[in-house]
Amino acid sequence: MRNGFLIGMFLAMVISSGAIAQEWMEYENVGDNFAVNFPGEPEVESIIYRLGSGREVSARVYGVENEAGHFTVTVVDYDGVDADETANAIDYAADNFRQRSDVTSDEVGGYEGMDTQMLQMTNPDDSRSYVAIVHPPTNSGILRLFIAEGRAPPDGIVPGLFQQSLSLRDQDGIRVRYNRDLDGNSFRVIPSSGGEPLRSRIR
Repeated sequence: MRNGFLIGMFLAMVISSGAIAQEWMEYENVGDNFAVNFPGEPEVESIIYRLGSGREVSARVYGVENEAGHFTVTVVDYDGVDADETANAIDYAADNFRQRSDVTSDEVGGYEGMDTQMLQMTNPDDSRSYVAIVHPPTNSGILRLFIAEGRAPPDGIVPGLFQQSLSLRDQDGIRVRYNRDLDGNSFRVIPSSGGEPLRSRIR
């Protein structure tokens, strides 16, 4: 009888774990040029985002909240904004987080070859956040800033995998990746058709 009880408990845990795993999905939004793993279909909210210059632009927040935490991708629209106003976009966005929370890790990155700031923070309510702020190069044609934040409750698992799942897509839905040559020039790395190895071309 005891063995049967233990087997039943084990099966319940497996089924429960499978159900939780199945809740995660890759969400893709070609219109806003990104894809990310969300624990369910996100809600979308239109907001006004203030640039470091004080100029206000439109933005959209894609978010899912459940018992595991709060997961958001904020897409800031820079269409029609001068490059001078967006040159410090990452620093300004990162400073907003630095002022909000106790930063435990703050590193410059090159997420898929693009300018990136990665932060880990403990928030005033003792929840913890992983943040990725990504600004694609101007020649990508993607005039946006992307801010991914995964926030876990105080006793939860910090959602680093959510932050790391963010990828950018061009208008055709093709993943955007960059690399640099020996002279420091940025070029886009593009997958060829038919499953062949990556090939590169200057963009």
